[in-house]
Formats: sequence, C-alpha cells, structure tokens
Amino acid sequence: MGRRAVYSTDEERRAAVLNSHRKYNASERGQKVWAKYYQKKHGRKQPKVVIDAPPLLQTIIDDASFPLPFESLSFRRVLDGSSRPPRIYTFPPPYRGQRSQRLCGNLSELEASLHAHLLLAEREMDTAVRDFVKKHSAATASRRFTKDATTLAGMWEDLVRAELESEDDDEITKAMFVLYRRWTARHLVRLHSLGALKDCHD
Repeated sequence: MGRRAVYSTDEERRAAVLNSHRKYNASERGQKVWAKYYQKKHGRKQPKVVIDAPPLLQTIIDDASFPLPFESLSFRRVLDGSSRPPRIYTFPPPYRGQRSQRLCGNLSELEASLHAHLLLAEREMDTAVRDFVKKHSAATASRRFTKDATTLAGMWEDLVRAELESEDDDEITKAMFVLYRRWTARHLVRLHSLGALKDCHD
C-alpha cells in the first residue's frame, strides 16, 4: 500500500480532494453513477403496462390453481415433441356429431397429454406478450392486453355455461369441460398478473 498523502495546509488538502472528485466524475464509472443518480432524481418514471379490467372472481382464481402432471410419460412426450394428443381434443367441447372419433383409452393419460399441449401454447403466448411489449408503447400494450383479458373472461363464462347446459354424458367430454375451463382461467390470471413479463414460464 502507498503512503497516505500529507498536506501542509487545509487548502492543499481541499484542493487534492477536489482534484480527486474531478477525476472520478470524468471517469466512465463516475459518469454512470451520476447519470443513474440524475435519472432517479429528475427523470420520469418508466410507463408501466397495466390491465384495466375488473378484479377477477375468486372462482376464476380457484380454477386457475392446479398441478401439472410432470411425472406422466404422456405429458413429457408431448412436451418434448415426440407425441401429440388426439386432434379432436385439442379444442374445447362440445364435440357434437363426433362420438365415433372419440378416443377410447386412459383418461388420465389423455388429460396429461393435453396439459402439456396447453402448457406449450402458454409458453408461445408468453413469448408473444413479451415481443408485443418490446415493439409497442406501454399504453398500447395495456389496451391490447386489457382487451385480451376481457375476451378470456368471456371464454371462461361460456365454458361454465356450456358445461352446465351440456346433456352429453360422455366421461371424456365432462373431463374436457373441466380441463379447458381451468386452463382458460389460468391464462386469464396469468394475463392479469402479467406473468409473462415476470418470468419465462411456469
């Protein structure tokens, strides 16, 4: 370590301190520190994306909370792209006039494959949300996502209504109503919380 400077007078000490400050302020690090301080002190706050929609019903929040079957082979195979769920069930019910095409197999494995299918779709939606925010203003993104939230809320209500009014006693159809209703709720809750902007995916 070098020897500490010794000054003959207070004036010499003040001049040395001032010179040191000037050198620091002129340095790259010093300029960054001052720029950050000035922005915090005088700059405007960064506009934020917000969802201008009514609070979510507790029923929707409850619907959106469910575990994913990561231990299922069917789930993992769809997730890695080596398998796909039956096309008919990649859409929500009802399945009018399509009974002959319905899958006769293990319901839990069908549900697992669809969970993976919908998780992949969610990840694609998250990417689309992040890309939209990068390309548009916070105000434009807020309007867009508020409209999407209203659409999803309507879809959830439609599924609830269709499930209640359905006369289809098929076990798979009943399960599909529940599965798609809950995933729609999950998408809605995720959009309301802007989950895609907080992380990559669940």
